[in-house]
Amino acid sequence: MQVLGVLRDINLPDWQVFSGAVYQRVFNQQTGRDLDFGIKDYDVAYFDPDTSYDAEDVVIRRVAAAFEPPLRDMVEVRNQARVHLWFEGKFGEPYAPLNSSAEALGRFVSPVFAVAVRLEADDSLSIRAPFGPQRVLDRVTVLGVGLGGGLGLSCCHLDEGLGHHAGLFLVQVGRVQRALDDA
Repeated sequence: MQVLGVLRDINLPDWQVFSGAVYQRVFNQQTGRDLDFGIKDYDVAYFDPDTSYDAEDVVIRRVAAAFEPPLRDMVEVRNQARVHLWFEGKFGEPYAPLNSSAEALGRFVSPVFAVAVRLEADDSLSIRAPFGPQRVLDRVTVLGVGLGGGLGLSCCHLDEGLGHHAGLFLVQVGRVQRALDDA
């Protein structure tokens, strides 16, 4: 909650914390692990129509200054309005511009990863899970739903949410049960 509280106070436009910092905590709760087990970072999305690198850098520095170590090095902030500018160069697939940070969730490689939270001014949590929260609760990974999405084998490096159990998996697109207890 500390990360969410600080981010709420900073109040970036259309901000949310998503991916591993959210679903890994659910997995940890379900399996009796420490809630911070396997969390390597906190992915913070925001949406600002200013797609300049300089504007994003100002936000990254502002957010970093709001945290003490070790959180300072764990909070990774990205303007979702800029993702289309660098995505294809990094991942080899085109990426159409987004209209909001929430829209990014629909493009995640697996529905179980597509979950976000935001702490509101009244201390309530807003949760976004466009494929439904049951995907996270069931701990079922379906690969290739968002990006890629092709038929046949999909190769994904699952380094978020599996902690030190990460590895390269070749999987048939479809339902793949990957319970952490068996990792």
